Amino acid sequence: APRSTSKHIVIQTHRAACLLAKLSKHEQAQTLLKELKVTNQMLKFLDPLNQSACNIPLPAAPSDSGSDEPGPRVDSPLIEHTVRVFANCAKDPSVVTLLQENNGLSNLTSIIEIASRQNKDTPNRLTDSTVGNAALCIALCALDGTCCGLLYDAIEPALKMVRDAPAAVQKNLAVALARLAKNERNLVRFRELHGVEILYQVGGKVAP
Repeated sequence: APRSTSKHIVIQTHRAACLLAKLSKHEQAQTLLKELKVTNQMLKFLDPLNQSACNIPLPAAPSDSGSDEPGPRVDSPLIEHTVRVFANCAKDPSVVTLLQENNGLSNLTSIIEIASRQNKDTPNRLTDSTVGNAALCIALCALDGTCCGLLYDAIEPALKMVRDAPAAVQKNLAVALARLAKNERNLVRFRELHGVEILYQVGGKVAP
């Protein structure tokens, strides 16, 4: 019975998150989500390593062929819906502040980092939609000077992915990287990793 209950919780959580993600593209819905503090409640689902978010443990994924360490197993559908909500709402500075004050920036970075280590054979891999929306959310947060500096660790995995990402994802990653590079410390790291050359290869207009 407990196992069945846990499965039911996961299914219902996924359905609710999916509905909220669809609604969040509308401005009036975004306002309601913030006023009712739904975005606050969804913060825990933004953490790709929060295995207890739905009260059900997720087993570790098998090791990638190019890694000696097993990659984390994540609840890909739930994260996809949650990231979409925040990508739609992050034009509001109050949502950016909410992310900054509740580990949201580090969770977005973790999503990009995990995705950069996955391949097409990774079980339950993060989708292109998740990566693209996480990159969009990072790009919006990077407009805030303080947040931009706090997203330093997103630079390397984003550069790793941007070259071969699908067009829509590539564009969001490139915009995020270009904005992150406006921070002086970030720019040093960006140049160390040949970020200018990489962005010119994928589209010179977004290179800083």
